[in-house]
Amino acid sequence: MKSKWTAGGQYEFGLGSAGSFTPRFDVAYQGSLPGSDLAPTPGSPSAIYGQIPSYTVANARFTWRNEPKDLDIALEVTNLTDKYYFLSKFDLTGAGAGTITGSPDVRASGRSR
Repeated sequence: MKSKWTAGGQYEFGLGSAGSFTPRFDVAYQGSLPGSDLAPTPGSPSAIYGQIPSYTVANARFTWRNEPKDLDIALEVTNLTDKYYFLSKFDLTGAGAGTITGSPDVRASGRSR
């Protein structure tokens, strides 16, 4: 693993008697990785298809909270760029199999009391 980092931030904006609004943004970076513990022969299918390229994932969450702070309503989106990325790879190209990818964006909402 060459590098891996995450960063995030949030800030709560007071809305007086309307409660508060809190946006949150997170970014995670994963550097490129080998697809297995074994070093593949340069130029082999494992070297070409078995490497996991680097990727960056950005997420956002927006939360409204009422003034008594007994109700939260949130909307969140993961993988804002809606790009597929590899979580892992194992070279099964010779057997006609593929790889496992990460999910595209996911939207969710919720409320809590």
